[in-house]
Amino acid sequence: MADSITTFSATSRIPEITGDDLRAYQRTRRETAGPSLINKELGIIIQVRKRIQQPIEDYQPLQMPKDYESPGRALTPAEEEKLEAVFKKAAESTAWKVAALARCSQ
Repeated sequence: MADSITTFSATSRIPEITGDDLRAYQRTRRETAGPSLINKELGIIIQVRKRIQQPIEDYQPLQMPKDYESPGRALTPAEEEKLEAVFKKAAESTAWKVAALARCSQ
């Protein structure tokens, strides 16, 4: 990720980067990366510009596809306990013991 941003901004100083530059980067980068990664990369520049009190007003992050699925979330302690109980119950089954032994012998 940092290599892409570095290559993009190698010819410009951060205060000189415009919304047009960011849109050009989005178009070019879409050939090799998805919208989530591109938005994260450009988010770095947006945050730095805000930090130096020179925000880019006309930046628009790329929209995520409608069928995009979140990577998920961590289990709560209660969910973790329930899952552990299911695994322990499955481990008592002879069919699962055979599957576990087959996996271990690979």
